[in-house]
Amino acid sequence: MANRGKKENRNVEIPAEEMQEELIPEEIPAEPVKEEKKAKKKKTFISTDGILCKSVTPGALYVEGQKSGMTYTFANYGDETEIEYRDLKAMVMTQNVRMFTPNFIVEDEDFVEEVPQLKQFYEKKFTVKDLRKILYLPVEEMLEEIKKLPTGAQDSLRSLASTEVSNGRLVSIRKIKALDNLWGTQLAFFLNEE
Repeated sequence: MANRGKKENRNVEIPAEEMQEELIPEEIPAEPVKEEKKAKKKKTFISTDGILCKSVTPGALYVEGQKSGMTYTFANYGDETEIEYRDLKAMVMTQNVRMFTPNFIVEDEDFVEEVPQLKQFYEKKFTVKDLRKILYLPVEEMLEEIKKLPTGAQDSLRSLASTEVSNGRLVSIRKIKALDNLWGTQLAFFLNEE
């Protein structure tokens, strides 16, 4: 009974440094956010697959399929139609004038990637001078013309636009924002660098 009146001291003194350490959450080093780029799976074509093509010729255009014997018809400039894979491959192999003038362009990036001579042709067909002219068209017209270009030419134009902006030659905020929206780039970032 002697303990009855005595209270046991259950409070334990903790040094101030330890208390602060307990109150402040331990900082976890932030890991950089890794942007995962999924490797684009290459499309495998079979001979009868339709490949999207677009006419770059004013008026009607008729293209004869060398393998299938089919006649492909484009109603006017900008009209799109599918041409069988085997016919396009035959046109590439024979350096067909319709394909290499070009009277039409292949819109399917996978096909263009598969055919190096076509990719090189598209990249070289549009000179820097031609591409630069597109950048200085009114905004709506510029966007229309860019959308008509094959992928390789668009890649070249994107690079040229970046150079023009960083060199201070292309300064129209409206155009730069339109290009950023179209391509998902950040060309506007270069405007504020001095």
